[in-house]
Amino acid sequence: MGYVGNQSTNAYSSLPAKQDLTGATGTSLTLSHAVAGPESIDLFINNVRQEPTTAYSVSDTTVTLTGSVVASDDIYVVYNGLALQTILPPDGSVSTAKIADDAVTSAKLDAILSALVLPAAYGAGSGGTEATYTANGKNYKSHTFLANGTFTVTTAGFFDIMMVAGGGAGSGWHGGGGGAGNVVIINDTITAGAYSLVVGSGGNGIGAQRGENGSDTTGFGESAFGGGGGGAYNIVAGGSGGCGGAGSALSNGKHTQGGAGCSGKLGTREGFRYGNAAGNGWYINHMGAGGGGAGERGEEGNNASKAGNGGDGIPNAYRTGSNVYYGGGGGGGAWLNATSAIGLGGAGGGGNGNYNNSSTMTAGAANTGGGGGGFGGNNSQAGGAGGTGIIVIRYEV
Repeated sequence: MGYVGNQSTNAYSSLPAKQDLTGATGTSLTLSHAVAGPESIDLFINNVRQEPTTAYSVSDTTVTLTGSVVASDDIYVVYNGLALQTILPPDGSVSTAKIADDAVTSAKLDAILSALVLPAAYGAGSGGTEATYTANGKNYKSHTFLANGTFTVTTAGFFDIMMVAGGGAGSGWHGGGGGAGNVVIINDTITAGAYSLVVGSGGNGIGAQRGENGSDTTGFGESAFGGGGGGAYNIVAGGSGGCGGAGSALSNGKHTQGGAGCSGKLGTREGFRYGNAAGNGWYINHMGAGGGGAGERGEEGNNASKAGNGGDGIPNAYRTGSNVYYGGGGGGGAWLNATSAIGLGGAGGGGNGNYNNSSTMTAGAANTGGGGGGFGGNNSQAGGAGGTGIIVIRYEV
């Protein structure tokens, strides 16, 4: 039989089978030899065997009684184990070499592994524009959809998915910037099958009117909501959506409200949607506000010298392994005739606003869901269009 533990020079030896302890008093007895526990000895008091752990306990050479003895009691122990050292190996003392071959069976390992909750394995699929890259020491494959298409899950498993909706257009009159489209992140298992994907388009600018909202991006049972259009002078407030369209100016000494955004945990998949409200417009010098971004709220157009900037989007690396910003809000337009007065688009494709009737506002960048810039003048020019959306799917390979 193999030996387990720290081996001594003389591991085993004969010991007296009996030790007489008559004459002891109190609740403690001292053994001649260390033992592992109360079951290693049989203790007799006045020829009555005592129950281990109930009547006494043992630590090394010390027996502790639950009752008390006097000197006239007849006391003796019979040793069951004759080891000179503890039969329990010290903590951390059993090495690989001490474990017998085949002692750890596959059945035992299977029982351990079946009790563990392991991360789901990544799946695989086809469709869209495919790319491979390495990030943080792991190899990934990505599938990018810049327009509607079908993604086929060939192997069910875990997928990382980003869906960005179309951005809202900027206002066409002393107006606010368009709100960015929702950025939706899904980290979930997907079953095998073909999935139809719809990539949202950006909203169109309309002369002297609020910009159109962007269109939703949909797939895998979830939707990223299109951004709200920027509000126009004296007409309507900014539109609500994935991110809110910005407020414009009024002529009666009031500001218009920016549209609300939409954020929170997804309803059917594990993941989150990102979207923020827009800023409010301001009547002094007709300063439009910035559209809401996926990462932050749009700025207010609340002073006499500058329109509000669009809110920044959020970064994502699913497509190539390098972070790119998506979902930037559009900047507000300003009636004040100064380049410094325009609102700038937020990081993630937000378009810049313009000033007066002199400069050109910009559209939201394609495939970022960025909001369009607001037009600051009064000649019925359309605001900047919202940027189109995008869907990116990736998994480890």
